[in-house]
Amino acid sequence: MSKISLKHSGGNVVSLNSPTNAPGAADVAFKLPNADGSAGQFMKTDGSGNLAFAAAGGGKILQVVHGHITSSVTVNSNTPTDIVSQSITPSSTSSKVLCLVNFHPKTNGSAAQFKFIAYVKRDSQIILNDGEMFQMNNDYAPNVQMCSYTILDTPSSTSSLTYKLQIFRGASETGRVMYLEASSSSSGNYWKTHTITLMEVAG
Repeated sequence: MSKISLKHSGGNVVSLNSPTNAPGAADVAFKLPNADGSAGQFMKTDGSGNLAFAAAGGGKILQVVHGHITSSVTVNSNTPTDIVSQSITPSSTSSKVLCLVNFHPKTNGSAAQFKFIAYVKRDSQIILNDGEMFQMNNDYAPNVQMCSYTILDTPSSTSSLTYKLQIFRGASETGRVMYLEASSSSSGNYWKTHTITLMEVAG
């Protein structure tokens, strides 16, 4: 077994050894890159023996941005009402965006159940449509429900993108109202939190 040995002035040797098992039918040749890479990069192969420096693989969180409402929102319409939004600009078209949405709605009315519908959008495109989101009971007041979504989106863009939560009233729910409050209720017993968090994940 042949090897390349580099001897330090202190006497110890660092060596590059050939593989334990013999190569296949043909010789194996690796071509080193022309220049050093950047700090934190690793060496990769293209499968044909050409070596190059590259950034670490996917899965890293590259940035995190967060938004929350600063004033209360009332939903009393059959058309979408904006609740909370946040913008992000991905650094690469291969990145994904992990979108986390949390909100705590309160409703009015005396019916046993009624329905509101939620959208999560990236700009004008719906990336989540939950028509069965709110089947809310009114057995106690205030009727507060904790709701959350987790969406892994692939925008394939390096432009500024705005993600938002929208809610609207079901077509048959005339007179029903939903409240998303930005401060404690009048009794001081409930605190409403409505947030959207975006994480850029390396592709």
